[in-house]
Amino acid sequence: MIILDNIAFSALAHIDRLDIPLKLFGDTHIPEYVYYEGVPKAKKSK
Repeated sequence: MIILDNIAFSALAHIDRLDIPLKLFGDTHIPEYVYYEGVPKAKKSK
């Protein structure tokens, strides 16, 4: 299992590749606060 922090998650969100950790590690956990901090910023910058 891997737990993503905001830096890794935001970088993957910016390139639309949130599938990479799941493919590499299988079980992936993204804390709720990390998701809500990273995804809106990535969508806004496009």
